[in-house]
Amino acid sequence: MDTKKSRYLFVFIGVLATSLLASCSVKRLATAKADRYLQRADATVDTLSIGETTMEYRMCGKGEDTLLLVHGFGPLPHVQWEHQIKLLSDSAVLIIPNLIYFGASTSTSGEYSPHFQADQLARLLNHLSIEKVHVAGFSYGGLVSTLFSQRYAARTHDLILIDALNPYYSQATADSIAQSFQKAHITELLIPQDAEAVKEIFSITYYKPQWYPKSIRKKVVKQLYSNQIDHKKELISWLEKNESQLKSTNLVFDFDVTLIWGKEDQVIPLYTGHEFARNHGATIHVISETGHAANMEAPEITNSIIKTVLQRAE
Repeated sequence: MDTKKSRYLFVFIGVLATSLLASCSVKRLATAKADRYLQRADATVDTLSIGETTMEYRMCGKGEDTLLLVHGFGPLPHVQWEHQIKLLSDSAVLIIPNLIYFGASTSTSGEYSPHFQADQLARLLNHLSIEKVHVAGFSYGGLVSTLFSQRYAARTHDLILIDALNPYYSQATADSIAQSFQKAHITELLIPQDAEAVKEIFSITYYKPQWYPKSIRKKVVKQLYSNQIDHKKELISWLEKNESQLKSTNLVFDFDVTLIWGKEDQVIPLYTGHEFARNHGATIHVISETGHAANMEAPEITNSIIKTVLQRAE
């Protein structure tokens, strides 16, 4: 086929693909792979309601190890773990909760601290009659996981933090990131409300962000970023107002702590991971050509490290 015809064919396929995407549910397409992996792993989806709070969670997999996977701030929590579901569910039981104010998990309690989130994870383990777990937390879920491991050390085999929010991150860093995109506040990036903001958050989350046309990004805003917006803003507000409290948290670990970090992380910079490792005796694994989401961008390396941690505990 000559070059001119090839170019026309490429354009035609691109237009066709965009048209198909535009006519479909972006949410359904985004969750399709993760849902398929969950189905293959005989997953269950359930909710736990205690008082004013309801937590949605998924369970799948088999094995002697139980791994609690705590998601980050983005939408579709279980999709953030789709590669771990695919590759780890044949050797471990996976518990995949939606933190409060994400997905179908919600509360009328007015509580927005990461400590509150950690307590809900403990309640979930009580409900499931699970005494002790390996804990892996990504981004915001990394902070929640860290606090869980402090409050419930006896229930924690070990802690794995992936590009995790941590006490060495500062409001000044968040402000700098926002300003670099001409945003008044980091919330405008973390909870995008227009197509351009979606493009921007993808550009700093991934080392090699996938391109989507504006029509699709508009659908992403409507279908993926419209859930419990005011509550999510309160979660961010709590972190800002209580930065000094988080920085003064006395972190003491009597179990192994493993850090996994994308070398090109623009959301929670690598230097904060090095600070955490240096001050708390943690092992840090840095993955090159990877941004903020190592569990999604470099799943084979991430899963290999997680498997090594699980095997070491046996």
